[in-house]
Amino acid sequence: FFFLMIRRPPRSTQSRSSAASDVYKRQFMNIANKFLIKRFGFDEKEAGKLLMIVYLSSAVFSPPIGILVDNIGHRVKLMLFSYIFLFTAHIYCAIVPNSDEPNYWAILPLCCIGIFYSIFVTIIWPSIALIVDTKYLGTAYGLTTAVQNSGMALFPLIVGYLHDTFIDDGKAGYFWVSIFLIVMAIFGFLFTVLLLFFEIKSDGPLEKVQKITIDEEEPIKSVSLQES
Repeated sequence: FFFLMIRRPPRSTQSRSSAASDVYKRQFMNIANKFLIKRFGFDEKEAGKLLMIVYLSSAVFSPPIGILVDNIGHRVKLMLFSYIFLFTAHIYCAIVPNSDEPNYWAILPLCCIGIFYSIFVTIIWPSIALIVDTKYLGTAYGLTTAVQNSGMALFPLIVGYLHDTFIDDGKAGYFWVSIFLIVMAIFGFLFTVLLLFFEIKSDGPLEKVQKITIDEEEPIKSVSLQES
């Protein structure tokens, strides 16, 4: 949403176009340990081990996703595709019944969140450099981080309130927490759709393959970023 607000129109047909990006930071990991204990029947030690799946998934999938994006572009479409995994994870967590015994189907949403995180974060941060002038990159990254961390400061308060208020919802207080996360994912999805609309309308750089060309005679002064 922040980058939709600072989006600028293309400066010319021969220079880099400006576009937009969207930052989504999932809140699930803040509650995941207790979630696995109360909803999926794991003890604290097992729950802690299972949480590694999210980070391992991200470690495995991020490099090939980065290579894919560098070669085909389509950054915004891939971000939209990543929401399939996020919706799958949170909807499953909302509807699955409580279990007193370890339910290893919990691996499904954890893997989905890891894949979503791999796709989205691999695309989102490099995209900032494509839509913001070099002299403003420090400001752009700083403001993006500020907006992201503001959300991370606010969301735990909302999640905690929902959990404590609906503790008797039959899902250990986590049903409405899951619904809240689904709603946040829907907002993220809609803003990404809006981003794709502006990207196509302005012929922006996010859907294109970026190639660096260097003039052999003046390698320092003639480095340029081209779109294909």
